[in-house]
Amino acid sequence: MEDKTLSTILSGLQKAIQIERDGYYFYMMAAKSTSDPEGHRAFESLANEEKEHERILKLQFDSLKNTGNMDSSLTAAPSDNSIGSFFSEEFAKRASEAHYEMSALSIGVQLELQTIEHYRKLSEASEDPVVKVFFGNMVEWEKSHYEYLNGELEVLKNIYWSDSGFSPY
Repeated sequence: MEDKTLSTILSGLQKAIQIERDGYYFYMMAAKSTSDPEGHRAFESLANEEKEHERILKLQFDSLKNTGNMDSSLTAAPSDNSIGSFFSEEFAKRASEAHYEMSALSIGVQLELQTIEHYRKLSEASEDPVVKVFFGNMVEWEKSHYEYLNGELEVLKNIYWSDSGFSPY
């Protein structure tokens, strides 16, 4: 890998590690702030996945820094376990009061979109197939978070709007 590309990827990995660390703390804060046990579990599960992302990124950073190559054995693939429904039925009954949870989901969606774009740019920054595959997989992992959060946000938003009298039907 040429020096300019190596520098770009190392710098991008450092930024990615910080992004994942920030995501971890955001989701843990959201887990501690929601009163719904299912919401707590879901936010905590997302936080744990962000911690796993950070761990893998640190290993890749070390490999790249020490050998000049990323480790092709380190995979970045979404976990098999589904996070499940975000909020309990009891929570849905009081969704019109879910101001914090609506905000947390909305912020989470934006964080995931920004992370997807960061990984996409890193994938495009190198011709190395290991780099491309690794960051392509990171994009897919983050997309799974985005799709999950966005889907839950839509469900909650529909309940919230309906309960608040904003729904036209």
